[in-house]
Amino acid sequence: MMMSYSNRQVRISMADHIKKVINGFMEDIHGSASTPAGENLFQVRNEEGRVGLDDKWAQYFHSTVAQFLVGNVIDMLWISQKS
Repeated sequence: MMMSYSNRQVRISMADHIKKVINGFMEDIHGSASTPAGENLFQVRNEEGRVGLDDKWAQYFHSTVAQFLVGNVIDMLWISQKS
């Protein structure tokens, strides 16, 4: 996380943290999209069509999400102390 002050403003960048999390992902992440939402964003699958993650992927998913959340929580705590 990088923070910079100027003219009573704080700029926060987590680009390095995000790159670190993405580079540590189990599979290569490549490509681009004009929007993060897929075409099926608002389509709900029925119970029979659902496929869950296996234990390895579920643990990895939760770990990756937690890394992003922890970075955001640290930012909020730091900002709240400076306010």
